[in-house]
Amino acid sequence: MIFGVFVSPAAFVAGCIAVILAMIVPFFLIEVALSPLPEPLKSIGVVGLSYIGIPALLCYLHYRKQFATGFGSAFFILYTWFFLVFGIIIIVGTYYAQGGLNMGGMGAGTVLTIVGICMILWRRNVSVRFSNAVADGAAQQAAMEREAAIQIQAEAILRAEQMRNANNGET
Repeated sequence: MIFGVFVSPAAFVAGCIAVILAMIVPFFLIEVALSPLPEPLKSIGVVGLSYIGIPALLCYLHYRKQFATGFGSAFFILYTWFFLVFGIIIIVGTYYAQGGLNMGGMGAGTVLTIVGICMILWRRNVSVRFSNAVADGAAQQAAMEREAAIQIQAEAILRAEQMRNANNGET
């Protein structure tokens, strides 16, 4: 039972592999695409698009899926937790490295961890907004049903008055 849904171990492993590939493949594709740029711009672009841009895109897609289908994305949840865990692993690994403290690795781990935390907060915010939207929709539906019932009663009363007037006029 994962995220409230029964998932076979093979499906969970396949999902984890897909998440790992979704974390690694865009990094290399973006690096190849930005290779003509000079080095400082290339590094900034690769880190910005790989570590921040792709998760931002996934946050947007998760938001769209949540409001379109009513269900969140298990892939997004796995991606978020992998992002956070890999960030912490990189921070700890660079802190205890043999060659001394590696500021590049520490910075990458920090960015991954912060983005992972932001993604968790985004998912929570989207969930709250969706719950509020569902509650507002239910309240609007109930109000519309009450108005329809009142309209039906008003029409029934009007018909009864017309029938009474028609019966009084005939007798």
